[in-house]
Amino acid sequence: MNRRTLLKLTVPLSLSLGVISPCRRLHALETRSAAADVKASGITAFIDRLVPADPLSPGALDLGVQQPILSRMAGNPVYLHIVHKAMDWLDHEALKQGGGDFASLPPKQQDALISRAEGLPREHYVNWAFRRLLADTLQGYYTRQEAWDSLCYRGPPQPLGFPQHAEPHTDCKRP
Repeated sequence: MNRRTLLKLTVPLSLSLGVISPCRRLHALETRSAAADVKASGITAFIDRLVPADPLSPGALDLGVQQPILSRMAGNPVYLHIVHKAMDWLDHEALKQGGGDFASLPPKQQDALISRAEGLPREHYVNWAFRRLLADTLQGYYTRQEAWDSLCYRGPPQPLGFPQHAEPHTDCKRP
């Protein structure tokens, strides 16, 4: 067999494999993307229960805290995998309580499941996901100036220093 004959046989085969393989990968990515959207609603519900809105302050979702967290997960496969497994656990526990999934439960039942996740041993993946989401949520929330008003916090003293450190806060919105 000469070189031309070999190329005639292998090039069409490699082209067909090259075309089929990306199509399969694209379908797998679309399937994963749909699953990620379903998980995102559960993660968003979880974040909403960690820092809910109240009459004096906005909640985490009001400030869009979930977006950077979801973006961070998308760039970190380990974080994404563990949180998705934790959401599977929460959804399974929600089903046991007669709900559809975690996101569809009433807030009190969501809070109870979050408390159970917090109470698991620190080594448990659900507890790890709880602690990581809590830390990321609090960081995203309290770094936003909109969250400071209800705390009567004027913001970081630098670069201005502490010009009014001895004066009471008169611009506080708290009753």
